[in-house]
Amino acid sequence: VNVDTGAWICHGCGASGGAYDAALALGRAPADAMALLKRHGLASDGTRRHAAQRQPERAPALLPDEATIAKWQADLRANAALHDRIYALKGVTLDVLEACSVGWGTGRAGTEKRFQLLIRDGNRKLINVLGYLPNGDPKALALKGRPRDLFPAPEAVDGIVAHVSGEPIAGGTENAWIVEGEFDALSMLSADLPAIAVPGTGGAKSFRRQAPRFRRFKRVNVLLDCDAPGRKA
Repeated sequence: VNVDTGAWICHGCGASGGAYDAALALGRAPADAMALLKRHGLASDGTRRHAAQRQPERAPALLPDEATIAKWQADLRANAALHDRIYALKGVTLDVLEACSVGWGTGRAGTEKRFQLLIRDGNRKLINVLGYLPNGDPKALALKGRPRDLFPAPEAVDGIVAHVSGEPIAGGTENAWIVEGEFDALSMLSADLPAIAVPGTGGAKSFRRQAPRFRRFKRVNVLLDCDAPGRKA
């Protein structure tokens, strides 16, 4: 790390960039990444404001407790109209929602009811919750100050596929699809295609650090959105 310019490089995985890239690598959305730089007095990559102007990092939003998560999941199971709606809109089936521990309710990131997606890291530790509403504005709301990660975790795909199919996967899932956006992964899983979502394309330069988590798959297909940001990513 060059503390004068903010430039950095990882000699382990080859990732590099400036302060903005580092914030994206931590899982921040672009807007949150820029806000993080401002809070720490970094006007831009390579520009450092006076230390007296810096503000301390705010504490991250609290994660839900197990009782809240269980209620979200119970409310989703009981809402047959919601099952029909999300299948019509996104082709997502109830068994996939259950296999991925998705719930329905009001989260800390907003006041309206949304699908609540539990974001877990490679060790199955809960690190964030994403509230998703197909016609919401915005569609997705993550907890402030918490990292984003792949969804579902590549390490959990075999268990999800086995849950949906009702039988264990001999030798593990061979192929994987990388898609853009968590609900696209749920749609793909509902079509019997083991999919893992990146949270967006803003941090594409940092995606390479996730590569070791895909080593066990024989083939990985990348299917990002068919638009300019998707192609660039």
